[in-house]
Amino acid sequence: MILGSDEVCWVGSGGSPPMTDEVRALADALVEAFRRLEEEYRRLCLMAGNANTRVYQVLRDEGPQHFYELILWTGLSRNSVHRALVGLRAIGLVVKDEETDRWGVVQVGEGVS
Repeated sequence: MILGSDEVCWVGSGGSPPMTDEVRALADALVEAFRRLEEEYRRLCLMAGNANTRVYQVLRDEGPQHFYELILWTGLSRNSVHRALVGLRAIGLVVKDEETDRWGVVQVGEGVS
């Protein structure tokens, strides 16, 4: 068999390189550590972040919400939530579903999530 310079061939018993399981376990551990870090970051943003960050994180974590639900979830004033939604909509991070009257995070290639 002739291999190109960028091809690898494993010759041995078992059909897979011996490090495959270890590499897979390491990759799984890294993904899990990243998820925990992201969750901690979200929690900190909700606790200490500005109104835009708090509103965005609630929409991302909890899904689409009505305006007054956002006030309850964030603990912010009506005016603060309104200003945050206007700002987040202006930069394309959130959108309002006119049929359900819910605000949600914009997903790439999609509408409200």
